[in-house]
Amino acid sequence: RQAGDLLHSLRINALPILDRGEVVGLISRQDVDSAHRHGLDDRPVSEFAVAKPAWVKPSASLSEVRRVMLSNHGRLLMVGDPKSGPIGVLTRSSVFRAWAGDPRLAGTRRAPNRNQVLKDIEAVLGDSWEYVQRAAQVAESADLVLHLVGGTVRDVLTHSPTRDIDLVVEGDAVTLVNAIVEQVGGSAKVHETFHTARWMTPAGQAIDFASARTEFYATPAALPTVTQAGLRQDLHRRDFTINAMAISLKPDELGTVIDPFGGLADLKDGVIRVLHGLSFHDDPTRAWRAARFAARFEFDISEDSLGLMRSARRVGVFDGLGIERLGHELDLILDELQVERCFRLIRNWDLAQYIHSSLKIEREWLGDLATAQSVWQRFQAYESSRGHRQSDALWIIVGKALEPAVRDSISRLVPGPTKRTRLFVEGPEVTRQTLNKVSQAVRQAARDASTNLRADVAEALAELTFPERVIAFSLADVEPAELIEWWERDGREVKTDVDGDFLIAQGYQPGPDFRPAIRAAQRVAWAGGAAEEQAQAAFEAMQPRARKS
Repeated sequence: RQAGDLLHSLRINALPILDRGEVVGLISRQDVDSAHRHGLDDRPVSEFAVAKPAWVKPSASLSEVRRVMLSNHGRLLMVGDPKSGPIGVLTRSSVFRAWAGDPRLAGTRRAPNRNQVLKDIEAVLGDSWEYVQRAAQVAESADLVLHLVGGTVRDVLTHSPTRDIDLVVEGDAVTLVNAIVEQVGGSAKVHETFHTARWMTPAGQAIDFASARTEFYATPAALPTVTQAGLRQDLHRRDFTINAMAISLKPDELGTVIDPFGGLADLKDGVIRVLHGLSFHDDPTRAWRAARFAARFEFDISEDSLGLMRSARRVGVFDGLGIERLGHELDLILDELQVERCFRLIRNWDLAQYIHSSLKIEREWLGDLATAQSVWQRFQAYESSRGHRQSDALWIIVGKALEPAVRDSISRLVPGPTKRTRLFVEGPEVTRQTLNKVSQAVRQAARDASTNLRADVAEALAELTFPERVIAFSLADVEPAELIEWWERDGREVKTDVDGDFLIAQGYQPGPDFRPAIRAAQRVAWAGGAAEEQAQAAFEAMQPRARKS
């Protein structure tokens, strides 16, 4: 509250925060307003402070001041020496007003070359780039400005495969997409309430459009209220600086990177940084998202952002996070290649307790997670992997760290159909029990050479889903693991020729004896027996009365 009063009386938009004479951070008018909305008027400003402001010497030229201001993307510069203390401050508006009054001064922060950016877009988007350009042409004809935004821009600038193509229009996205469908083809799925639309191109690619908007969070962890706004406000609502950039698709600005919050510098330096002091209050899921991006790109979270996360945790912001929203973020994490590192960060940042208070992310569990992820990658070569995601299997590993009653109580954590929930709730026990059967079969075969080991293993594994078999392999000893992989590679495809029609043709009457007869034939097939041996096993399993007279 005191900071807000001071900002108002001085008519500036940011204040330095001092502790025993040392400048320790910066707080903006926007952060103060957000804190007020969240009912945090009585909290110390240090809990919402972003990175320390940059310093310039009193003798610095206006050109140097502007360079420092642009490179640090700050609202305020300290004038003086950090050791002896400030003698004053320079606001962003005062610097730019002075700059505008002296057009002879020159020198700006170097932006990416537009031609190179366009080449990078084409390389990352592939065939979809043609449709993005056609959408931009429709936007231009309607006097609308279209931009690539967010993670799409990040992926273009890092030459990474992009998972989504996101566009922001300064105007009505729904109207634009309807016009695109009319002029270019394809189909549209619109959400009028959220001012968003998805265009399915004639070639079947999905391209997402949204009206530039800002968000208002009435309370911590609440879902936002959305209103239309300009591009800068749209970028400011995003989670991290590396995701708060745009690339213009306007013809005379095509390929221009728009970076108002220092995302380019943070990409270069490998830093995950939130955009303002109330970021985690607005959306606590950003803490888990920070772990995901930090692990994926091998980045570090900035010290000020980590401090803001801790401050949000101290005042209970994460306690109000809904289980479904948290589960959605965990589901994305469980699909990451660097999933083990994600959970190390979750542990280091004391976030595991919000999944459940009993969850302990320990070395052995992290090892299980890493092994399961490695097995998942290995088993992608098998046909049976189709239609499954890595997270399907890794939810079982998460469940393994929790008691059955706990898993059942938080089953809504797992997004998607009931079969995925079952993997989390029942998968750990089902997998363990089946693995025990396989191990027992191996031991029995070692004692008795006449045991049909492969058949015993096959019958046990046939009851498991593909994700459960991945986990069984990851937890198995050497010989059971070899048998599990035999099943995945070959055993699943081994089918006996003995079926009901075959038995009827041999003179047997249809009845309950057919099932054990076919099973006996299948067991011989798994053991490598020839067709004659399979048939003989079936005949021996049939009761004499089953044959026609």
